[in-house]
Amino acid sequence: MIALGEGHLVSLYTDRPVTPLDSLFTMWCAVNCLTRSGQLVGASGRTSPEAVLRAVPLGSDYLKGRDEEIGSIELDQWAAFTVLSDCPLSVAQGAARRTTVPRSGEQSA
Repeated sequence: MIALGEGHLVSLYTDRPVTPLDSLFTMWCAVNCLTRSGQLVGASGRTSPEAVLRAVPLGSDYLKGRDEEIGSIELDQWAAFTVLSDCPLSVAQGAARRTTVPRSGEQSA
């Protein structure tokens, strides 16, 4: 994302209920800039998985004015954790789209 390269804090979100709530898919889109059919759109807008992982919680909470109380793992802040089937930073960019949130009692392969 060009804004990230210029030092701006950005947020990623879905326009629910217009689009499905799926943060992992939104993150995948920001990293890959591909359409559903696989066509590359806006290659200059691609960003790193690390930057995207910051933009989802930190950017959103900053824009809501709640970054002093939620959004990061720090002393005196509320935090929520999600267990994923794979590390979005270690899988190939295309495979990150298939990262899932295992259901209770499931183990990842």
